[in-house]
Amino acid sequence: WPTAISHNDILRWIDVYFDRLYLTLPVVNRTALYQDLMLGRHREDADFSSMILSICALAITQPVLREEYQFMPARRELATKMLQAALGLRRFDFGENVTVEGAIASFFIFATLFGMGMHKAAWLRLRESVECGKLLGLHQPQTYDGLDTQVKGQRFRFLLILAVTERGFALQRNHTISITGKHVNDMKGMYLNIAAEAMSDTHDIYIHDDKDLVAVQGLLQLMRLFDAIDEQVIPCWNRSCAPTLQACQKLTINQVEKVYHSVAEALEPNGSSPWIDKPPSLNASQWADCFVLQQWLLMRMWVSCLTHELLDSSSELIFMHPSFVLDIAEKVASECVALETDILEVHGSGMIERIHDIAMGVIMAAQGYDEVVDIQRTQLILGSYIQLLRQFRDQGRPFTTALETAQLSIIG
Repeated sequence: WPTAISHNDILRWIDVYFDRLYLTLPVVNRTALYQDLMLGRHREDADFSSMILSICALAITQPVLREEYQFMPARRELATKMLQAALGLRRFDFGENVTVEGAIASFFIFATLFGMGMHKAAWLRLRESVECGKLLGLHQPQTYDGLDTQVKGQRFRFLLILAVTERGFALQRNHTISITGKHVNDMKGMYLNIAAEAMSDTHDIYIHDDKDLVAVQGLLQLMRLFDAIDEQVIPCWNRSCAPTLQACQKLTINQVEKVYHSVAEALEPNGSSPWIDKPPSLNASQWADCFVLQQWLLMRMWVSCLTHELLDSSSELIFMHPSFVLDIAEKVASECVALETDILEVHGSGMIERIHDIAMGVIMAAQGYDEVVDIQRTQLILGSYIQLLRQFRDQGRPFTTALETAQLSIIG
């Protein structure tokens, strides 16, 4: 354990993780984590220590509120120190004997690097975490047999987090997806089994703890949204389907219609889950995350239609219209303005990028279909997005600048 990092430092940032990030990343159990720290596990277990340090690094950099932005240089310096310590604890043969804690550490290292703008390094750590998860068999129901209910719950939640994150990052950054399949359906039996065990064990009610239930529901909802995307046409989304997009025969109007309805129907108005009889509704932060993701997916679908020359202003299908992306943008702006800024801020740069992407979709519509897209409406929408991005201050500044530059290209 690094002597330069005190227990007080660790406990402070672990508290921030549980207060601000747990409902989004419910990977570790608060009681179990503090118990292990009290017993000194971090002094004997290198993977556990690495996980603790990487959780702290993310808590330092990700959930930064407006009142805390002035301390970002000091935060980045401390987070870097934590990451160096976390990586320094690893043996030369890391991965030969994979542990859940080691895989979780890789994930939090990814998340921290992503928030610090090191996207290539972040992608490598995400792939490392995903591969560790696959070696552990997180995606295979038989690997859960004989495990403690709490351990099963942790593994299941971590699988959902890995699958959701990899798909989101891959679609946003044009990477490939390695955790394939419809995980909401594939692992339904596993979830129900964990839930039944938790309900029957009065000494270990884990999944159905209120906070855990809300957290799992949020993950299931995100996974339902990603599962709505046909994996066969993901190359079309990433513009890697054919040497020339016009030569691609994979993306058809029928497929687009199927994807549209799947994505539109994947987010229930009341945030209900298909697996739980009477779940609590998604909280405001989860709703914002799921809603913006849903609309971002619809925008990406629209961009695929644009690049494949499928858009048609005379189509009976509204989502095939060049102006459809403006409808999406208006809905997202309206929803985000109605939310408190810190609800969006807690999701970090991933949320900012999606908001920026939607605004850039409006730019693409104005550039490619100026004869059918209302320029005045376009300018009003872009103005609202510039104001929205400015609320994120330092984190939003590069995106605000990029959007303002793009806006100038359509004014003249």
